[in-house]
Amino acid sequence: MLLSADVQSRHPMKKVLGPISLTLLCLGHIIGSGIFVLTGVAAHTLAGPAVTISYGIGAAVAGLSALAFAELGTQYPLAGASYNYVLGTFGEFPAWLTVTTMAADSVLGGGAMARSWSSYLAVMCNRPSTFFQMPFHGFNLDFMAVGAVAAVTTILVLGSSHMAVVNGVGKVCLFLLIGMCLGFSYSHANPRNWDDFLPFGARGVFAGASVIYFSYGGYNACTNFAEEAKEPARDLPIALFTSLGVSSVVYILMACAITLMVPYKLIDLQAPFSVAFHTVHEPWLAQLVSIGAVIAIATVLIVSMAATTRDFLIMARHNLIPSWLAVVHPDLGTPYRVIIAYGLVKSVMALLTDFQTLAMLTSVGTLFVTGMVSAALLFHRYHKQGKGDVWPALARLLCVVASSLGFAIAFDQGLPHYVLGILALFWALSALSFFTLSVANWPEVGFAVPLAPILMSCSIFGDAFLLLSLGRLAIMRFFIVLGIVSVLYVIYGVHGATRHDAQLADYLAAREVQNDEEAQAIPSIKRQPEYAPSGTPVAEDCAEFLEGLLVSPDASSSLSSGSSSPPSLQLAASRPLPLASAHQIQATAHSQ
Repeated sequence: MLLSADVQSRHPMKKVLGPISLTLLCLGHIIGSGIFVLTGVAAHTLAGPAVTISYGIGAAVAGLSALAFAELGTQYPLAGASYNYVLGTFGEFPAWLTVTTMAADSVLGGGAMARSWSSYLAVMCNRPSTFFQMPFHGFNLDFMAVGAVAAVTTILVLGSSHMAVVNGVGKVCLFLLIGMCLGFSYSHANPRNWDDFLPFGARGVFAGASVIYFSYGGYNACTNFAEEAKEPARDLPIALFTSLGVSSVVYILMACAITLMVPYKLIDLQAPFSVAFHTVHEPWLAQLVSIGAVIAIATVLIVSMAATTRDFLIMARHNLIPSWLAVVHPDLGTPYRVIIAYGLVKSVMALLTDFQTLAMLTSVGTLFVTGMVSAALLFHRYHKQGKGDVWPALARLLCVVASSLGFAIAFDQGLPHYVLGILALFWALSALSFFTLSVANWPEVGFAVPLAPILMSCSIFGDAFLLLSLGRLAIMRFFIVLGIVSVLYVIYGVHGATRHDAQLADYLAAREVQNDEEAQAIPSIKRQPEYAPSGTPVAEDCAEFLEGLLVSPDASSSLSSGSSSPPSLQLAASRPLPLASAHQIQATAHSQ
């Protein structure tokens, strides 16, 4: 994958995150909007008391996708997880679509979440929810929300360790509040509120699962911090599965509590738990919930913003967006330029957008990304980049995707059961057909997905089914976003990547004429023939050069300083090469 991160960003990111910090970061991204916003929307309008089942379905689909993130994250511990995984498997344009779709949701949703934080803060201070808003020419400006984004931006610029401390303290307080709320909620439970458990039928349950899936989307943020993890092969799987397990239990318990406490028709859409406690005459608990919402939404803002900036960092390294954004601060070890730029954009959204924007935010971007990553792992497992025919693995993968989408469409349109049965059988045969192929890539270290054809096909099926359960409006919005980002890629992204290739070629040409002393500063490393990229001699030469940089921090520092390297190196950032993973390269270096 991308092995020249230090050169492109000039300084390495600091490895300061252990398993506990990573787990808390994941929880900080996951637990927030699901409890305090989306539970009310899903229960009141889509699933009723069966929202508890919706959360279970969402957890199952997220868990399957997390398997792919765990394996790829341990093999390629770099920032910009989703982008890297799709990029190294399917190419640049699909990776661009993947990361920009999720970034669009993050920008819009982040602005709305900041305004939601401002509203909860006003309620916590016994003021109206609109207390901090200022009418101005048709807009309700919210400078408190802008202040929240500015504070988060400052924390992120200071470093991941500061972010982890703030997030950890916030999450401990939040879990104490959640425990208290659960205890008092069940003391007001009325089983009769579950008499009409499935008011909207099975379709409502799946529609609810589609909406609340956004609540689980934070688990992939963990792999975005892989470059800052102390031991990615050990820490990432622990953080992923622990955070998903804990958040699933919390979500289901909280959904049970609120649907037992008040009838689903009385659940408020914007502040479900606060209003519910007022309904059962517990105003002090409503105040406590407001405090919990302020803490939860603040941690979601911190982690979601940090994760998204890592995606933009990797895009800047590829020059798909301006490359000067990829620079890492020499002392703080953070990508401060991209953090500040993203903070400015999110501040504008927080200032101008209203809370209803959050209702428009669906899980479509998250489902698309997780589906692409699952497909990338399945294809990568049975096809070695640059060797052999691509069609045996690709044809099977396309059959799995097509049958998954076909089943979801048939279910949504209410087609006869025999049609669903035929599509399900075709999907099963497509998944099992992968076992007729030889395994091309198997992880030598870290986590490996067992029974990948079955589990990853199930993940693709679940993502496709929930995606199409979101409704026509969400699908239309999804295609509009895809169209916009495709145009941006044609206008800027593809040309920027081409410039990177030219800059890298210039550097490699200049390297040929360097003196023997400079050449010896880059240690030789044994080539991994089974992972060597196909293509031009420039690509093969680049592989050897970048491998040398990876195992020699001193060489990387001297080159990035610009003292003896050509100026083009300062901006050069190669396209991803299907090389051996960092663990394999380092192991080879130590064996010499």
